[in-house]
Amino acid sequence: MTAPEIDPTLPDWLRERLTRPLDLPPDAGHAAREARFPDATPAAVLVPLIWRESPGADDEPVGWWLVFTRRTMHVRTHRGQIAFPGGRTDPGDRDAADTALRETTEEIGLSRDQITILGELPTFVTISAYRVTPVVGLLRGPLEALDCTLSADETDEVLAVPLGHLLDPAHHEIRLMPAPDAPPDATTHEVHFHHYRQHTVWGATAAMLQPLLALLREMAR
Repeated sequence: MTAPEIDPTLPDWLRERLTRPLDLPPDAGHAAREARFPDATPAAVLVPLIWRESPGADDEPVGWWLVFTRRTMHVRTHRGQIAFPGGRTDPGDRDAADTALRETTEEIGLSRDQITILGELPTFVTISAYRVTPVVGLLRGPLEALDCTLSADETDEVLAVPLGHLLDPAHHEIRLMPAPDAPPDATTHEVHFHHYRQHTVWGATAAMLQPLLALLREMAR
């Protein structure tokens, strides 16, 4: 199986599709985390899409890419991991999109007027007791012109991965693993890993990515 082709009209299609019920199955551990953390702390992340206009020197394809951050070793949790920009909801935030936009500005210096919100993916309860809303956004301008100012405390690097690479089964791995704080005899659950060059997207970030990838496969059918 190869990665499906993604149409250039993706943002318009996603904006409309995200207004309708998604009818996507939750990840395997969803019900258990919902029951364990009924009062999970609200949070949001931005899932940033951006268009690449010309091929790169290392066979980097034209088309849609997804932007991630690599967390510093100074943050309290998930040190050094690949993530979407985002964080917990502040009392003054109007909604999940407001949280995602504020956190993106704080972490990588992109202002609100550089981002168009397309909609929301299903919320995800993490094993650290956060209820995260992934907010899909379109970054203005091509990937080649992306100019970020990183928070030295939170972000070591901004990186982009082609959507086609994320959709390619050759770069996707699923492992059965227990939760980090689970007893030795605990039931295992599926953990997704997406490998791109020297980076690996996994854990909660990869889990929140799965509904978007399912929608892209739907679009390509």
